[in-house]
Amino acid sequence: MRRRRTYWHLEALARRPSDYEVGSTRLMFAPAPGSSVAVPMAGFYRRHGPTAQLTGCDWEAFRDPAQTTYARYVERQRDREVVLQTLCDGIDASGYDHGLTPTWRTRLGLTLSALRFPAHALQMLAAYLGRLAPASPIVIAFTFHAADELRRVQRYAYRLRQLVDLDPSLPQRGRDAWQDGREWQPLRRLVERLLVTHDWVECFVATCLVFEPLFDELTLQRWPQVANDHGDALLPLLSASLHEDARWHRELHLTLAELVRAGSPDNAALVAELVARWRPLTREALEPLAHHLIGPGWLELTRADDLRLAPLTGGHA
Repeated sequence: MRRRRTYWHLEALARRPSDYEVGSTRLMFAPAPGSSVAVPMAGFYRRHGPTAQLTGCDWEAFRDPAQTTYARYVERQRDREVVLQTLCDGIDASGYDHGLTPTWRTRLGLTLSALRFPAHALQMLAAYLGRLAPASPIVIAFTFHAADELRRVQRYAYRLRQLVDLDPSLPQRGRDAWQDGREWQPLRRLVERLLVTHDWVECFVATCLVFEPLFDELTLQRWPQVANDHGDALLPLLSASLHEDARWHRELHLTLAELVRAGSPDNAALVAELVARWRPLTREALEPLAHHLIGPGWLELTRADDLRLAPLTGGHA
């Protein structure tokens, strides 16, 4: 009976007008990215999806440089989480937070609390890019990316909860800083703008090629170095694990960017144009926060970022 139902299902599919024929063979899959069923999302995809502006891309040729499969991803993140949880358990067992200065403890808690919000926005943006992605290897890559961003949020929240034992006001004060703090508002505006950037290629360039690498460098590399100066040796260790995720994201995004640029000269010109459009917006958004978190060093950070972006803009900083 199961076989009979299966044959009936295939026969019904073969009669659908959305199917097409090559010679005498009837093909039952979509000939191009998108939907073969007339649903409201199909119109959105045509207006904002990857094929709305990009041409000539061999989407199925995309390959993750790390060759990440579900099994490898789970194994990799399991090992990283074991290390992080051991560190966090040591904080609880040793009374580590009592040894931090009250000033740094408060600064750490407020920053971790506020950073949960842009990190969660990055999770939503990765999920959106994956939802509109034109090929399954790209969908899978952005799915893992979104999961990594949730890991970042969870680890910030976990560390914040440990600090709450000494100062219960930290979560709300961090939320208030995100919503009203002068140094956070430019970043908040940028994040909200990214969340309503519906065009796939613009969202990809703005989020993955321009904003996220600079944001990660600031919060996962430079800010933890400041923690060392305040006697906090564990924030750099926690951040180093999250930065391993960020490095992989960067490799994924550059690989995808090269695939897009190789599709046609117009694609490469569009990527360069979008980088030029979003780079000053990102710098304006992150500069006040950078001065707040790390003091001097912002110019050095932007110079390194210009070198990273140069290949995407034809070598022009």
